[in-house]
Amino acid sequence: MSSAGSPRRTAKTLALLGALATLAFAIAFYRATDWTAQFPRDATTLAAGRDFLNFWMVGRAAYAPDPGRYYDPATYNRALTGTVGQGYPPQSWSYPPTLLIAAAPFGLLPYRLALALWTLLGGAALFAAARQILRDRGSAVFVFAAPAALFALMSGQWSFFTTALLFGGLALLEKRPVVAGILFGLLSLKPQVALLVPVLLIAGRHWRTLASAAATAAALAGLTVALYGIEVWRDYIAIGIPAQNTVLVHTEILATQAMPTVFMNLHRIGFGYGAAMAVQIAVALAAAVCVYRMWRRPGDPAVKTTQFLAASVAATPYLMPYDTLPLALAGLWLLQRNLADNRGDLLVKLAWWLPFVQMALGRYSIPGAALIAPALMLWAMLRQNAMDVKQTAFRQQHP
Repeated sequence: MSSAGSPRRTAKTLALLGALATLAFAIAFYRATDWTAQFPRDATTLAAGRDFLNFWMVGRAAYAPDPGRYYDPATYNRALTGTVGQGYPPQSWSYPPTLLIAAAPFGLLPYRLALALWTLLGGAALFAAARQILRDRGSAVFVFAAPAALFALMSGQWSFFTTALLFGGLALLEKRPVVAGILFGLLSLKPQVALLVPVLLIAGRHWRTLASAAATAAALAGLTVALYGIEVWRDYIAIGIPAQNTVLVHTEILATQAMPTVFMNLHRIGFGYGAAMAVQIAVALAAAVCVYRMWRRPGDPAVKTTQFLAASVAATPYLMPYDTLPLALAGLWLLQRNLADNRGDLLVKLAWWLPFVQMALGRYSIPGAALIAPALMLWAMLRQNAMDVKQTAFRQQHP
């Protein structure tokens, strides 16, 4: 076990270094961005809040006929060019149609105002979740210094919201199982970060939460059909899903070097799609088994949550740097509660810096970053087992 006080010092050090990295990136981003344009462009010629631009575009499409047409890349890019201007890099839209409901309010606003509101709401949700977990306002601010938070902020991504929904659902599992299920059900809007939530709920016999989550996801899907027709789902299945899979097939796409997944680490060094996906499926099944075994019995919530989130990162073939933000928050929780031994401390640090580690290695197609999450998952299981043995021995000595 680390010496007394060192976990908090470690957390502060991670936060300080993360804050310095964020400041450096922010300065470079600000200097390289053309803020005079209606849609500010960064050094890559993408709009500030590049992923939010897609979300905002779909929010506008929510008020037009046939929003499912945006699943066709050619149609979407014509609309994007007509809005942003000529020469904008090709984009695609491949999220479930239920996101139309979430995007619609933002589509009514000018882009800059919509992006600012999205960022503020996401930041408030993340802060509330972090404060609930860490029980301290100062510690809750640390999570914003995580590299994953930086990537989420720069891209205008969902990660602030998804982190809040995950931790909110976990915190309310016992006290308010139906509300917890609603929060988990809302994660169906960005499903790759919640693949193992059903396994967790089944293992813990949280049947009311599972039913509530399923009902929430079904209600969102039903509302989408009611508002936009069944055709939008047909377009998603026939066009949207294959378009998303294109990123996994073609490793020359720039985004693939940032994916800290087993599949992409293998695929980028020459494994064929089928072979890399077979290994990924095997890892995902192993992760699911680990989550089931961990959550079917009592244990420390910080250790169990870290194990679950590490398994969630390990299980999916499609994951971007900002999607590791929940794991970074779980690592802070472990450090705050002085639960990480020397090996765990190292793995928490690696998970914290995972976006940068993957970017550095991925640039040269060097595998290895994808092993961090599985290693942290296995460490958390062994740590919980050791804690159980210690507790059992204490009870036997003090009946």
